[in-house]
Amino acid sequence: MKRLSRYILILLSAALFSIGKILNSFNVLVIGVFSFWMANVIYCFEDIRKRIYFLMFNVAFFMLLIARPLISMMREEVWWYFSEASENFTLDALMISLVFLFLGHYISDKMSTKKNAISESYFELSQSSRYIQHLRTISLCFFYISFVFLMATKFESFRFVKSHKYTDLYLPFNSNLPSFFPLFGSMNRYFLCIFLSTFPKKSVSFVPLAMYIFSAVPLFLVGARRDIVLNVIFVFLYYFTRDSLNFYFLKQKAQKWIGKFEWSFILLCTPVAMFVLGIYNYLRSGIKTNLGIFGTIMDLFYNQGISFDVICIAYETIPKIKYTGFTNYTFGRIIDYFLHSKIAQVLFGGTPLESGQSVDAGLHSNIFAHRLSYTAREQEYLEGNGWGSSFIVEPYADFGYIGIMLISLVIGVFLSRALKNMNKSSLVASIVLIAMSEIYYAPRSSALSWIDFVVYIQFIIPVVLCHSLAKLFMKEYSLKSGILTMQKENN
Repeated sequence: MKRLSRYILILLSAALFSIGKILNSFNVLVIGVFSFWMANVIYCFEDIRKRIYFLMFNVAFFMLLIARPLISMMREEVWWYFSEASENFTLDALMISLVFLFLGHYISDKMSTKKNAISESYFELSQSSRYIQHLRTISLCFFYISFVFLMATKFESFRFVKSHKYTDLYLPFNSNLPSFFPLFGSMNRYFLCIFLSTFPKKSVSFVPLAMYIFSAVPLFLVGARRDIVLNVIFVFLYYFTRDSLNFYFLKQKAQKWIGKFEWSFILLCTPVAMFVLGIYNYLRSGIKTNLGIFGTIMDLFYNQGISFDVICIAYETIPKIKYTGFTNYTFGRIIDYFLHSKIAQVLFGGTPLESGQSVDAGLHSNIFAHRLSYTAREQEYLEGNGWGSSFIVEPYADFGYIGIMLISLVIGVFLSRALKNMNKSSLVASIVLIAMSEIYYAPRSSALSWIDFVVYIQFIIPVVLCHSLAKLFMKEYSLKSGILTMQKENN
């Protein structure tokens, strides 16, 4: 029944999108896009244990890219206030992305099913391996230590914003803390994911995961909602992942990570959290509202859907971006890291680029969010305001529609193989978990912001440090075991 419903929605989507093109009706086009999105959601529920990551990405896609025009249509408002060409491009781009996200996930899922990908289990090995136990202990210790440095940087930002405006957080900011504080603090998430990749018990995981959510509270109190939402989603998905792994490998021996209590808590807290996030949007701006619970939640979806407008603006602005040398936005953050970061300056003699939203970044950065906002709204950008970006528009700026297809395929494949890849090794599992902490913001972020960390020194140091120490302890353990064995034999 679910599969039949999906097929019907795909056909309906194709028909509506074609009719919308013929009639030049933006309302019909957005219903066509929404229909294909619904088909993706039904596809996820056909096998929710394996497709929960794809479902969450589609939820984020809807909230950040589809909700705004859809709600405007329901309110009988005229929402196509950009040029006809940019509105058509954005709707085309959303449809192309949804189709290729599905194709990437579907094809990868079919191929891995034929290969029987869920077979040999690193997950089972992690429950008894001495090396993994050492790795778990070491990474957890470093997580606790780095948490102190992370919170020091967070509270400094909190104090800064309290005495300034929220948008000033995005302007060039000179920290008074020693330089190693933000460096070591930025490793906290990586230490956490290395620890979680060892698949510790639920009771052992609870405190670190609670601390991870708490780490986003200081900036949430001054208006930044992104981190706390992503952190909560990450914790939920980790719990769901552990239940799925237990189901596939441990069967009846497994401990429930999401039981009746957890599901009840999630179902009760989700609408409350959405209402709080919606009302908080007005509180941080000092605006009074009496929309009610449903109206506030609906307004939250509408306001978060600003990324639809961003794609329209980007389409109109890309030809106007000033040429200042070679640029590539898809790999922009990686290129800037190797050209302008402090590490690049020390190792490669790279040229510094002023941090935050500055003229320097607006003219010379490979990060599309800087170039777009500086070109489209220069003065507001320099005051701390900006448009952000999207995983859809950056590949388009570099490679055209082929870029949208390719990045969507890549994300679909990654989400399809995430659970299976977590079962390969601790290193692969930690990479997947770190990517999961960022990928759901891709509709409003850089194309590769969810995976570019693999080249950062902040990731490489924790991985090398934790695994090297774990191997060192293993050698010491083996040596002691050998000595004890010899003593027993001599006795």
